[in-house]
Amino acid sequence: MAQRIQQLPPENMPYSARSLGYSSTEQGLGPMTLPNPGMKNQMDGGAFSKPYANAQEQRNRELTMQNGRQNEISRQPQALAGAQGMARKQMVAQSDADSKAQIGLNANLANIMEKTGGGVATAQLADSATFEQVRSDVAVSQVMSQKGAPTQLGRMISDANSYA
Repeated sequence: MAQRIQQLPPENMPYSARSLGYSSTEQGLGPMTLPNPGMKNQMDGGAFSKPYANAQEQRNRELTMQNGRQNEISRQPQALAGAQGMARKQMVAQSDADSKAQIGLNANLANIMEKTGGGVATAQLADSATFEQVRSDVAVSQVMSQKGAPTQLGRMISDANSYA
């Protein structure tokens, strides 16, 4: 682990450490003398350089902080993906509910048409412009519900066949 390096104040340095630079300069070794005389390992503030101290506590604190930072980094994309998944789930649920409501409407309409059997309601419906569309939708829904296939597929096939 990297050690923190700092300049000791001159009053905390022993005299020998302060005078070493001057002595080296007088002997012609000035360029080889470091500008920072450094410090003793005991003064670096960490437990790794002290033989009598247990460095596990310091290391565990550092790893706990790193774990928290990494968890926060990975939490953000996960939260976004979760929100997208929830939105998709809600859209699917709404689409499913709409589809079931349309199937129920078509079934009720088919039951009414069968019960009236060409009565007044059917005659009135036959006079309207949407009769063929309703009749096609009901027929497609009945066939598809018997086969267990989605009604949209049958509607697409019947539309494609009507143009052929």
